[in-house]
Amino acid sequence: MFARPKSSWRRPGHKPSLDCLRERARTTATPKTDSNDVENQAPFTLSRIRAEWTDSPVSQLPNQCRSLTSAANSPFSAAPPALHASPPVGTSGTLEARIARLMASTLDLPNTHSDLVALAREQSACIRAILALPHRTDQQRQTTLRTLRHFMYQQFERGQFIDHEIRSVLWKLTLAVESVSAADYIRWVEMGPSSLAVKIKHDTPRTLATDEDFLGRVEEDQLCRVLNAFVWKSEEQTHGTAQFQFAYVPGMNVLAAPFLYIMDELDAFYALNTLLHRHCPTYVQPTLIGVHAGLTLLDMCLKYLDYPLYLALRGKGLRAELYAFPAVLTLSAGTPPLQQVIRLWDFYFAYGVHLNVVCIVAQLIGIRDTLMSSASLVRKTTKLVSHLPKNLFDSLVYHTYDLETARQFGNKAMQR
Repeated sequence: MFARPKSSWRRPGHKPSLDCLRERARTTATPKTDSNDVENQAPFTLSRIRAEWTDSPVSQLPNQCRSLTSAANSPFSAAPPALHASPPVGTSGTLEARIARLMASTLDLPNTHSDLVALAREQSACIRAILALPHRTDQQRQTTLRTLRHFMYQQFERGQFIDHEIRSVLWKLTLAVESVSAADYIRWVEMGPSSLAVKIKHDTPRTLATDEDFLGRVEEDQLCRVLNAFVWKSEEQTHGTAQFQFAYVPGMNVLAAPFLYIMDELDAFYALNTLLHRHCPTYVQPTLIGVHAGLTLLDMCLKYLDYPLYLALRGKGLRAELYAFPAVLTLSAGTPPLQQVIRLWDFYFAYGVHLNVVCIVAQLIGIRDTLMSSASLVRKTTKLVSHLPKNLFDSLVYHTYDLETARQFGNKAMQR
């Protein structure tokens, strides 16, 4: 049922084997540099823009984010910043001019597909030019980070296009992916199946199984390699007194999917690792404690923002645990279409993944009239039940509490 269709489509330079990664490890090894030796560093590398985050424990990350950017523009801030007509002001005339040109481009409204492509190319060129400039002071780094977050938000709000190659760079910057190592990734992959390989193999065939575009671009083997490598890496790092216990949990395959869709496999691995270790570590603990906390907070937010809707749902016995668990666990990545998920992640990565909870509340409020029309919902349910054959309806009733029935249908699902 969940077999992936064969596709001849491949991204340029795509190789399902590790040959390309080995080649990258040989040709792009990056020597370690002193973060204080600013003059000798390459312009605006990932390690430089997040130099203050290097080797930082997770518990210290929020305060260090605030030291890089103002509280309003921090990815850990309570709300996204208000949009202003003028772009942030930089300390360098050249940097300021580049930023002004980029932000001016967000006001353009393309009329045709060719205009859209031309605009995307212009914006990509502006971003590349900004990143190529030397960033020797904290203020310059703050200005550029603030500008890029502002750009991502503007594109999301206006529904405009971001080139995937540029999006890959923006995601890595806003997530604070400091460095990648092809050699390390190859080592973890070559260690073979991890202790959780069976669980991973069970979940990967069902990852976005109805999205043909995703299935044509991302192979199941890539998902398996990334997730097993994550387990191996986590086991190496969590021996001893680690605060968090990282391993594979169901749903992590869906979190990996957008990264593999946007980036090459190596960058996708390190971006996923950074997301899980730094931005939502509680979401991937064995008990999923962060997910349950997010669901509780979702109920609290809904109660505060739309009390009548909250009462209507609770009156039907509907708590967030029942209807929003997958959306919270996967940062809405499991809700099609993928293209909209990617644009939503632009927003989350720019201003904080905690906004996923508020986004789900916004979706509920958007369909509140339908949700609150209980009579029509009940009538529709009753009508559908009357059309079910007796044996199917009986199985539907029993599967929630009868172990034999649950095993009967559960085993069928696992064998597909």
